[in-house]
Amino acid sequence: MSSTRPSREIDTRDGLRAFGITAVVANHAFAAPVHGGLNLLFLISGIAFAQLCFGGRDRASLVATTLRFARPLAVWSVVLCLFWFAVFGRFEPAELLMVGNWFTTERVSKFPIWYTQVMLQMLLGIVALLALPGMLQRLRHAPVAGAVAWLAGAVALAAAAQIAVDTDHIADKLPHLHAWNFVLGWLFWAVLCAREASSADRALLTACCVPLMLVMFLGLGVPGAEARVWVAIPATVLLIWAPVLHLPRLLAHPVLLIGQAVLFIFFLHYPFLLAVRNLLGEHLQPLALQSLQFAAGLAGPVLLWAVVTAAQRTWAHARMRPGRTEGAGVAREQAVSG
Repeated sequence: MSSTRPSREIDTRDGLRAFGITAVVANHAFAAPVHGGLNLLFLISGIAFAQLCFGGRDRASLVATTLRFARPLAVWSVVLCLFWFAVFGRFEPAELLMVGNWFTTERVSKFPIWYTQVMLQMLLGIVALLALPGMLQRLRHAPVAGAVAWLAGAVALAAAAQIAVDTDHIADKLPHLHAWNFVLGWLFWAVLCAREASSADRALLTACCVPLMLVMFLGLGVPGAEARVWVAIPATVLLIWAPVLHLPRLLAHPVLLIGQAVLFIFFLHYPFLLAVRNLLGEHLQPLALQSLQFAAGLAGPVLLWAVVTAAQRTWAHARMRPGRTEGAGVAREQAVSG
């Protein structure tokens, strides 16, 4: 007689990735802003970058791994930029070249392209610095000290830039103002992933991160600072202290689906919001309309992801010849990043 377990264990990063992208959709669907989702995605991306890129032996492997890390964002962004340019009959070179965030908050593309622009610009600068002689080796040999040094530099750069230059007119959506959030993920990697973390390690990381995030959100006057405090900081503390989450099975399955479909949701949720608004905007009360937009913004891209993933697997299975190694299957699994 078999027994079903009432809960399922999932990696906390998978859960917070799903929570972060859900907050992004909620921020666009509801009238009241829900900030902090992209801060979580920056942090989790920083951890993933460190895991992927800091194990290489030389600068060539660093560049190759970074290109693999950045390629999905770049390809999705360019393709969708061209699509939205065609839809609206407008062409914005700066937007297509991923530098429009330096000039304006206006955009043709209907997805948060500023995040892609900031991420790609940030990766370019970081790789240029890591490629300096001995830089990557020092970070790999002393990960905690190296991550702390990088984080201190990123925080100092953001603070100095905020004091010296007023960038409110472009909503502070610039790489040097968000690099600290990404590099903070390196410190998480160094403390929690590169070695066995003790309770003292976790307590020290908490004592460093919480005040830092309070200062960076509230002290520097980041837009939506209060919401970021309530969304990003508790989730960050959870990531420090709970490597895995025990969720009811009915909740764990959709959370994992959302986490796996994060790229589809990020790039494609806005058209679903617009479709609901245009079709039903005159027939529903505001809260009902916003709730339906939120549901469509999550469910629509997840369904698309499921269809595309199933088609890819069916096509790959049909093309597999007897005797091929399992390496091809592993490569395909790595191609879909969350």
